Amino acid sequence: MPYYLRALTVMTLLVLLAGCAASAPHEQRAISLQDGDEIEIVSAGARYITFTLENPATVVLESHTHPGQQTQVIPNARLLDAEGQQVARDWDGGRGHNFRLEQQLEPGVWFLHVMNPFACNGERRCSDLDYRYRISLDVIPD
Repeated sequence: MPYYLRALTVMTLLVLLAGCAASAPHEQRAISLQDGDEIEIVSAGARYITFTLENPATVVLESHTHPGQQTQVIPNARLLDAEGQQVARDWDGGRGHNFRLEQQLEPGVWFLHVMNPFACNGERRCSDLDYRYRISLDVIPD
């Protein structure tokens, strides 16, 4: 086999292996949230939140930014079922560029994928920026 084909084969295998190692399922990375809880996010990047419903209910998932952060912290969210299929999404349905999802859901395990799309995309001194915000979950039984 010529050298360039061997090199290409090795590079392809390395890329595939790196991709497999870097992509953990959202179930493994999710932070658990209970009814009435809030969690504070303190850095840029995507997060997965999980919660479980024992009975049908309406859930309200919201982000809450701190005053004065509306230019750099604009969280958006996608609600996913247990298989990772998108059920709902919101970018700014809440107050002050926050997301707010209110959804009737069946019993089961659910995931919230939260991102801050405008966080530190090559800006200088990104570590000096404050990306704090909170996510809350309220469950309203049917």
